[in-house]
Amino acid sequence: MAAAMSAAMAALFTLLLVVSPVLIHGDAGGDLMKAIKADQRLHHLHQALITTGFSKELIKAVKDKPVTIFAPLDDAVDAATAAGWVSWDCLTSTKAGKAALKENLKHQVVNGSFYTVWKLAKTNQVIPADGFPIEVTFDKATHLVSLDGYVHVAQPEAIIMKNAIVHLTDGVIATESNYANMLDVCGEAPPSAPPSAVFGSGL
Repeated sequence: MAAAMSAAMAALFTLLLVVSPVLIHGDAGGDLMKAIKADQRLHHLHQALITTGFSKELIKAVKDKPVTIFAPLDDAVDAATAAGWVSWDCLTSTKAGKAALKENLKHQVVNGSFYTVWKLAKTNQVIPADGFPIEVTFDKATHLVSLDGYVHVAQPEAIIMKNAIVHLTDGVIATESNYANMLDVCGEAPPSAPPSAVFGSGL
């Protein structure tokens, strides 16, 4: 009986390791980066975190306190950089581009808070790492959470860990100053739309 119970517990533990979104071997920051890298829709985010060095700050933050991340899908980043006339290669390869991109990454991360979609639906505003507030609205009809009125949470709680939660977004949230800075250092041509329109459908 004891042997059968032990076998059942072992099987259950193995199943949890396979299906659970929470990686449990104790390295919260490292686990988060592995989970982001493993998601094929977040290649650009992973690249941005690594090339700018912001991954180190994120890993440290996750070890110390809860973190919420609004992670733009690759398609959103591609659409944004194209519509905003900003070179992604420049943002991820030049010193000035990396610095500008890093500042915008800070606008995607909320330190010290674990915002589930339920909590977001009851929140009017969150303060990301750069200190510039993001307005949050919840549409009861569509059940969509919107950020600053133009970016939507496309898949809430895509990654959940002990000290981190990641929501996938259909656009990249950017302040006007961040967009202007990225355009200044990595712009390819004058933009034809304001930042809210450009970055609402991508970066």
